[in-house]
Amino acid sequence: MRKLLTLILLVVLTTGVLGSAPARTTAQAASTSLASLMPADTLVYGEFRTSDLMTTLNRFADIVRKTGAPVPENLFADLDAQLTKAFGRPTTVEKDILTWVGDHAAVGVRVDQKILDAVASGDMDQMKKMNEQPEFVLVLAIKDEAAADAFFKDAFAVTEKSGQKYTATQEKIGADTATIYANPSAPQTGQIARWKGYIAFSNTTNAMVLDTLKNNAPRLADDAAYKKTIGLLKPDNLFTVYLRSQLTPLLTLAMMGPSIGSTFDSIVANLNGTTAPTPTPTPMPTVSPERAELFKALLNPGSTAIGGRLEAKAMAIDVASVTNPEAIQTITRIMGLPADFQSQMILEPLSGKLADQIPQNALGAIMGSGIPKGYHALRSVLASMPKMMELMGNGAEAAASEQQMKQSIAEMETGLKAGFDMDIEKDILSWMNGEFAVYTTFNPASDLMKSSKNQTPLDIAMLVQSTDKAKTGSFITKLNVGLTRFADSAPSNVGDNLFLFKGKDGTTVGYGLVNDTFVISTGSGLTPAKTAIAGDGVLSKSDVWKHATADMPRTSQSALFVNLVEITKIAKQMSAGNSSPSTTQGLALLDQFESVIAYGTASADGTSTGTIALLMK
Repeated sequence: MRKLLTLILLVVLTTGVLGSAPARTTAQAASTSLASLMPADTLVYGEFRTSDLMTTLNRFADIVRKTGAPVPENLFADLDAQLTKAFGRPTTVEKDILTWVGDHAAVGVRVDQKILDAVASGDMDQMKKMNEQPEFVLVLAIKDEAAADAFFKDAFAVTEKSGQKYTATQEKIGADTATIYANPSAPQTGQIARWKGYIAFSNTTNAMVLDTLKNNAPRLADDAAYKKTIGLLKPDNLFTVYLRSQLTPLLTLAMMGPSIGSTFDSIVANLNGTTAPTPTPTPMPTVSPERAELFKALLNPGSTAIGGRLEAKAMAIDVASVTNPEAIQTITRIMGLPADFQSQMILEPLSGKLADQIPQNALGAIMGSGIPKGYHALRSVLASMPKMMELMGNGAEAAASEQQMKQSIAEMETGLKAGFDMDIEKDILSWMNGEFAVYTTFNPASDLMKSSKNQTPLDIAMLVQSTDKAKTGSFITKLNVGLTRFADSAPSNVGDNLFLFKGKDGTTVGYGLVNDTFVISTGSGLTPAKTAIAGDGVLSKSDVWKHATADMPRTSQSALFVNLVEITKIAKQMSAGNSSPSTTQGLALLDQFESVIAYGTASADGTSTGTIALLMK
């Protein structure tokens, strides 16, 4: 039965992950979000649309077929063969499973709050007494009750012939009756629960769902944090995933340390119907109250939701987060960060001005703002690291680390003052309050080819909007004087307030001020950068850029862009004469896509959203 159920679950997960339809709906019964079945304290929740499955699968299959790779017409052929062998009669996914699977499936994971509280409190003795493993449940909506019941009747009959008999018991859940199937010889190896409109598979018991329904307990769908976080996503999703706390899974594993191995041993043993060996106790240090308070805050910094979309010309992943203000305040206080650290990192929306100054043939670009804020945040984080190390029990290392970090920052700032007569705040950061961009272009004659043994045919440039041209000019003057003092040759003035400096390894760097934009680049990229800053042949005029940013909100504070059209063009040039199947198929795959775009926004209210999308031609 285990093998048969594993096969069925594989089919179900496949249909769940690859199905497509709107992510949420207010309809009743089989169309209601399955979050309405999960308890409010569900740690991780994923909902997958299973409607219109074949259309979705064929869309992905067509992408692969266009590369020339062989793709079977029947995408379920292997699964059909395994099902047919298991059932002893012709059985197919399309006719025997998809006919009864509803429009969505969901996965829920719950960790007992006692375990999380013990981890946060640092009570190691309490943790050692806890043997609970995470509860896992997979729920499917059913659209054809009779077909589902007939399928599982046959499935259980197959298991009886193999000597594994599952017994059935019944429980009332409101007006409905649930039938629970379990193996009496191995009661903890998982259960199946079937009631009107649904079927659930669990790793232990189905209490996570059934007790919630029987006791009319608070549901995840009604939880305020869930609704707020999920509500930040776009509505039409292929799948959605909700994390009650971003760091809970990671911190739980980290805090359990070596004992996590015995937990996985127990899970595997339960699946196999055997007994796990008794784990060797691992001594763990006592946790200070301050450390426990920090861990408690880190366990609940806020919630996150992830949504996947499949649109006519794009595949996209959206991410939304809502911070827990109390937890953030606790973390910043204990770590010695500024009280307004989080709000200091809120940046201004991108104006789009630098897209008017980046060459149209750029392979990729990163855009943002707030360089001074980023530097100050880095200093704050570096200053807090010794405190973090101290709380982790590395007091001696913390003291040495603190001294080393302070010394490194002091040496950098002292070096700027001694070598260039610059104060990092007054002479550099003071005029960098505008936007910045970093981009790269393809250039077989790039200066980087000389220093990389002909391995880097790229030019790289950084643009910074100057908010004080006089200070930027003073910076350039001091930079020229300092470089002349330390180098064998002075920077060359190439006109228009632009300069070239040749390093000892032969690499040339270009820099200067063009209108109100400071530029620094590989030497060979300076002239193209100047041309683009003047508005000639720029990214903002490109159809690829226009398509990529068509849905980008005006509130976006940062962006990453990859021009797959340019990359594909170069890849074809560099692969000329190479007709190997892998090269041909790889180029054919690339040739179907236009760009990758990612952007994000963080708000003062503690919410943030971001998107990464792959756009197709």
